[in-house]
Amino acid sequence: MQHLDDFIPADEGFADETPYDVGPREFLNYIRNAAMVFTDSFHCSVFSILYKKNFFTFRRFIETARQSTNTRIDNLLDIAGLPERRLGMGRSTSDVLRTVSDFGAVDDRLELARKKSIEYLDTAFAGLK
Repeated sequence: MQHLDDFIPADEGFADETPYDVGPREFLNYIRNAAMVFTDSFHCSVFSILYKKNFFTFRRFIETARQSTNTRIDNLLDIAGLPERRLGMGRSTSDVLRTVSDFGAVDDRLELARKKSIEYLDTAFAGLK
């Protein structure tokens, strides 16, 4: 999906399909029903993980860009145990397409992260009583 954040002229004609007027429901359905997802979006990466999709995330920004959001995607993939889902230089297309992830292990890692987050919030809010 092009032009979600900004109109980028170079994106015109890039994809086979270019849906416009995509709301949250359509966005999620595109991910839910995809055979494979290639994205530079944090939120698309999150939902690809939750829907256990074969996905790959590439960098939207160079590391020195002020508007870069690369670190939150890196953190997400590290927490989920999916750093191999980050596309980078030096990986062939065939290597990328052969990547298999154990989403059972991903679910376990995410559940642990949720528990730690809830414990942190419980502790933080206990001090407000």
